[in-house]
Amino acid sequence: MRAMRSAVVITVAAMALGPAMVYAQAQTRHEAGEAKVAKSQITGEVVKVEGNTLVAKMVPGGEIRTFNIQPGQKFMIDGQPKIIGDLKTGTVLTATATTTTHDVRVRTQKVGRGTVWFVAGNTLILTQENGQNKQYNVPEAVEFTMDGKPAKLKDLKVGMKVEGSKMVEAPETVIETDVVVTGKAPK
Repeated sequence: MRAMRSAVVITVAAMALGPAMVYAQAQTRHEAGEAKVAKSQITGEVVKVEGNTLVAKMVPGGEIRTFNIQPGQKFMIDGQPKIIGDLKTGTVLTATATTTTHDVRVRTQKVGRGTVWFVAGNTLILTQENGQNKQYNVPEAVEFTMDGKPAKLKDLKVGMKVEGSKMVEAPETVIETDVVVTGKAPK
């Protein structure tokens, strides 16, 4: 029975160069589908209000439920905005929740830094900024930067300081919920 606006983000991502490398990231989001909208409602009659606690008898069914209301939360009672302290026993409240879900594609540019310790074929071993060596099987799409210039794996030599970047695309689902509470005061 409380109004809230929240975003829950669920992200699934994959890294090509491995999780141990130090990364700088830049992200962009692109919508990847139609938004899905769902509405739900609950109705209850105010039994008691004390502080920010609201007790309501649910309609139908008669179940007693307790709601913790955020300070400053507004209720539209008989067309007038009210706060929890204005509610009277017998007021019938209806909370309408609108949930919007849409899929997006998140593109992240990942940049890793290190010093070439070994390179042969598609195998690269870098000494990372933390001093540890890490081995990578480098896909052809990975680009490196040496002295501010683009380079490929075949251009790397032992001792060179490099930055590697890769664009990673991952799905993400964004869920937003908006709850509006309206009601009628007892006469």
